[in-house]
Amino acid sequence: MATDLKQINVLLVDDSVIVAKRIHEMLNENPLIGFAGYALDIPSALLEINKKQPDVVLIDIHLQSENGLDLLSTLRADFPHIVTIMITSHGNGDYRDKCLKLGAHYFLDKATDLGDLESILSKIQRLMK
Repeated sequence: MATDLKQINVLLVDDSVIVAKRIHEMLNENPLIGFAGYALDIPSALLEINKKQPDVVLIDIHLQSENGLDLLSTLRADFPHIVTIMITSHGNGDYRDKCLKLGAHYFLDKATDLGDLESILSKIQRLMK
C-alpha cells in the first residue's frame, strides 16, 4: 500500500443503524479510510460536517422525515469541496438522474452497489493526494 496517500474521512448520513454498521465495518478494513461519524438526520449531519470536515459524505436519499436530496443541495452550495455519494434502496433511474443532476459525484443502490464503495473511495483518495 502506498504511504504517500492521505487518509480520507467519510461521514455517513442514514437513518438505518443496520446500514451504518455494515458500512462502518466495510470502511474499517482499510486503514486509509477513516469513518468520521454517523448522522441520522440533516441537522445532525450539518453539525458533524462542520465539526469533523469530512472529505466524503454518504447520503441516504430517504431519511425518516427528511429528504437526503435537500442535504445534497446544501452540500453542493456550501461545501463544494466535499465529495458526495448518494445511497438508496430505491435505485431506479429517476433517482439516479436526479441525484447526478443535483451534483452528486456517485450514486449507489444499497442492494447491489455497496460492494463498489471501497473501490470508489480508493479512487477518490488517489485523486486527493
